[in-house]
Amino acid sequence: MPDPRRVVSCLRCGGTWTGFRRCHCGSCHLNFSSVTSFHRHRKDFACLAPASRGLVLVNGYWSLPGNRPQTSLNRRSATPGRAKGLRASTADPVGAVSL
Repeated sequence: MPDPRRVVSCLRCGGTWTGFRRCHCGSCHLNFSSVTSFHRHRKDFACLAPASRGLVLVNGYWSLPGNRPQTSLNRRSATPGRAKGLRASTADPVGAVSL
């Protein structure tokens, strides 16, 4: 279960979602796994049926085919335990990041 402090909700529909990359449409009140999938369901400032635009429903989020919504359970990083792009080396203290 997600941390209740990190759950975002819509005051108009009561829908909830988690994650910084997620999108919720204020018009049709559907949840999307990314900004790209959100934009794909819109055309000329109107909402279109996500399935008609090639999106698939995965775990309650409309997503691009083949993409899984990111969760703490399926997120992968370049080095186990570290986020992509962060330097783990202590040889370069200017660029080093402690986690």
